[in-house]
Amino acid sequence: MPALFGAFALAVGGMLVWRFARREWTRVNKEMDAQRRDGLPGEREASRKLERDPDTGTYRPTDD
Repeated sequence: MPALFGAFALAVGGMLVWRFARREWTRVNKEMDAQRRDGLPGEREASRKLERDPDTGTYRPTDD
């Protein structure tokens, strides 16, 4: 009988975890869809070309 209670508690716990994960997954997807639809912040800066600095070897945005 204790094994039955343990299996029941495990099933209920798994169901609660699944519901929480599904709710969180939906929330994150809605947030990402809204950002994709409205445009990401800094999208213009990200599209700038990079130029390598010969002294340091790092890449920096070019001034158009």
